[in-house]
Amino acid sequence: MNRKHMTAVIVVALGFTAMLLMAGCSSDKPTAPPPPFDVEGSLARAWGHFSSSNYDNGEELFSKVIKNSESNAEAYLGRGWCYAFMGEKDSAFNDLWVAITYDTYNEYTVDANMGIAAVVRDCPGYTDYLTQAIDRANAVIDADSTYVFSRKSSIDYKDAHLIIAQSFFRQGEAYFSYAHPTVNYLCDLQGLDPLPDAASVPADQYEQMMVEKLEILTDQIGD
Repeated sequence: MNRKHMTAVIVVALGFTAMLLMAGCSSDKPTAPPPPFDVEGSLARAWGHFSSSNYDNGEELFSKVIKNSESNAEAYLGRGWCYAFMGEKDSAFNDLWVAITYDTYNEYTVDANMGIAAVVRDCPGYTDYLTQAIDRANAVIDADSTYVFSRKSSIDYKDAHLIIAQSFFRQGEAYFSYAHPTVNYLCDLQGLDPLPDAASVPADQYEQMMVEKLEILTDQIGD
């Protein structure tokens, strides 16, 4: 073998050895871990969807947060409210209850109570549903008499009072006297004439007047 040919063989062999060494090194190199899930950023984007009434997208993103942070009360609150606006009342009720359960620092309980009150008011299949609605709405007012839901300002203390009035009225004539002061309180806020004293008009006329007031108030206040 001449010297030139031997040199070529050596070069090829060295190159092959280098490739093997590189392959060995690359196979031993650990794979970089994926970046951590951005809980706070995802919550902000999810609330953005909620504020824009994109409840499907909000629900999907809140669900991703829950998958990565299983006891995140804020995510359950947000998803519960999304479900409420999507008409999925059972899912909304469950998530809002979980939000209260995980709310260690009482940051989200008032908003969750507001959601529960709105949901159970329209769920006759729930045990004592109207009483539950009244209790939860009262809890909102007791916690903050000028309550406003920071994520959707159209939901506020007036909605809580309206739920109370509606829920008492729906329980029948025996509860009209409980609905009366709340209806008149809302009439005063909305610049409407108040209901007359029940004893001053026939019972059927009084009931019809209350129906009409509640319909007007629902149109003006209800979300």
